[in-house]
Amino acid sequence: KNCVEFHFKYGRLIIDGFSRVVGHCKANKTKIYKLTDQKLKDIIGPELVALGVKQLGLACKRPKAKNPKPVKDEYYIKLRNSEGLIELLQVYIGCAQFVLGTLMARRYNELTELPLIECLDTTKEWLIINLEKTSKGLFGVKDTQGRPVDPLPVSMIRLLVRLQRLLKKFGFISHYKRLFSSPSTTACKGLINASVVTWNRNLDIMADYFQTPLDKQGRRYYIRQHQLRSFFALMYFHTYGHGGVNAIRWMLGHQDIEQVYRYIQANVDGASLQGAMSQFVLEDMANGRTEDYQELADLLKIKFGTHSFQLYDEDEADAYIQSKLDDGSMSIEPVFFRDENGKNMKIVVRLFEK
Repeated sequence: KNCVEFHFKYGRLIIDGFSRVVGHCKANKTKIYKLTDQKLKDIIGPELVALGVKQLGLACKRPKAKNPKPVKDEYYIKLRNSEGLIELLQVYIGCAQFVLGTLMARRYNELTELPLIECLDTTKEWLIINLEKTSKGLFGVKDTQGRPVDPLPVSMIRLLVRLQRLLKKFGFISHYKRLFSSPSTTACKGLINASVVTWNRNLDIMADYFQTPLDKQGRRYYIRQHQLRSFFALMYFHTYGHGGVNAIRWMLGHQDIEQVYRYIQANVDGASLQGAMSQFVLEDMANGRTEDYQELADLLKIKFGTHSFQLYDEDEADAYIQSKLDDGSMSIEPVFFRDENGKNMKIVVRLFEK
């Protein structure tokens, strides 16, 4: 929520404000880090000043300042008061990383290596990705594939593209860098190419800015991309159950459906996994696919007096199956097999004598 609101309220404002500073320095043949605070505020305009911006960056060496860098406690106060323009830009890039990282569920390197211009197809509806753990042909060439992308992260990507186009126009960079490249904290090194280090730094500064929760020792929870991948699998699994396992496999970039199932098992608690299995079987039977569940169908007929699954109370039928799973008289589990389409999965129901 904070990331999305920050994007709509301040994204374009921050991108254009930083670009105006770079353009001014280009026109006046001066270094960006040599601007006085007052000159900076004159350049960026009243909206960013009203937001709180007072200086180029909190870690930048400030002209005529006795204490060039704030002490730790002061730094976080200034950060949350939006006093540093560079930090605001890093927060925004962290927001874009968080949104895209959550919705696309890609690995670190697949996201940090996204190119600026070619990361979207011509329709702006597909993200073009080099799959990290696959290769195509000889010499380990990565397999390039597309995945559907929501308009929200697309709008963020387009702002990041705008940023680099303006920076290149003003000579701040000589060529386009990776999509999530961000300015150096001290402003002395220009735009730093995206890497796992800068990716995590941007997520951390975003977490500090929005003040994500603390643990009992007062340590802040910082988010990592592997957690967002797990969250995507959990969210998709809870929404679509086992019927969506192939879709999860495709989105996560796993080649093997059994690998996806192990990934789900590692991230979904036993009760939720059991509930999703039960729900999937009931929906399969209600859709007329009963040939794989004949013993269960006979058991449900004894319980409810009919083979017409559309007449069952879904909650009551689910509770009945859950009770059988709990007492060990029934199991629902996947069986993996190979056919002409490669490895596949089938959900099998087994009944046991008690």
